[in-house]
Amino acid sequence: MPIEPSDLARFLDPSFLDDLEKRTMAQLRQARSELQEAEGAISYVRRVVQGRLDIVAAERQRRAGGSDGGGAADILEQLPGILADSGSRSSNRLLSQLDPGDMAAALVADLDRSIDPAQLTDLPALSDEVLAELTDSMAVIERQLSANRRAVHDRIDRFQAELVRRYQSGEASVDSLLG
Repeated sequence: MPIEPSDLARFLDPSFLDDLEKRTMAQLRQARSELQEAEGAISYVRRVVQGRLDIVAAERQRRAGGSDGGGAADILEQLPGILADSGSRSSNRLLSQLDPGDMAAALVADLDRSIDPAQLTDLPALSDEVLAELTDSMAVIERQLSANRRAVHDRIDRFQAELVRRYQSGEASVDSLLG
């Protein structure tokens, strides 16, 4: 069953971590898998927001440098460099899937309702104030996504720790995975 945006509230609820030691191995693995899928979706949307922030920052930097020529053409030419992954924002967790899924699509749709992506198509036409507002709004969204992502990572780690504990204590056997 695909992970939905409404599942995020359930995952982030403190009660989601209740009674880990009473859950079956299958329940622990299922919850961990769902959390990993949610983490992938949140990470994807966070990267979308960061890319948009980088584009707006490039326009603000262009203006601060006194350049008024080129405008949108300048930004378009610089786009590959602007969006290049420098590694400073990359996750140290491996993605379990390349498709960010339905949850990511719904979260991007929420983002697009909050901040119209059409504004990014003609940044030179926007006032400095609107660019500042865009930056502030996207920064708030990025911080919330980052906080949610950290919380989901914590939950993944808690489920993983319970699974490992069971294998180390002998409550669970690797042989059961193979049978």
